[in-house]
Amino acid sequence: QSLSKANEKIRGQGLKLQKIGDGDTIVSQFPVAGQKVSLNSTVIVYTNEGEQSVEVPNLNGMTMDSAIKALENKGLNVQIEGNHKIGDNVLVSKQSYPAGQQVPLGSVVKLEFTNRESEN
Repeated sequence: QSLSKANEKIRGQGLKLQKIGDGDTIVSQFPVAGQKVSLNSTVIVYTNEGEQSVEVPNLNGMTMDSAIKALENKGLNVQIEGNHKIGDNVLVSKQSYPAGQQVPLGSVVKLEFTNRESEN
């Protein structure tokens, strides 16, 4: 697919596009087409062979806002599992990739949360 068509399609779905490579034709992308992501997530498109990878941070015990920022800073996307209110009492209890694992840039990390007050 051409870069201009992909950019139009991605932005039309409320997502951001980041291009890696110097070509005009997309050879791969993360997250893959059809994978659920949050609004304003970044789709990484590669126009040359060879994907970049990043290390997944340890998010255990972080607030939702802190975890999302940590993932965004690494170039990763987030998918929130379950129904939790955003706030300081909601902490990450599980992440889909273990801390330290190398994943392709733009991958989606699924997070589960627990209410800090319910642990006591």
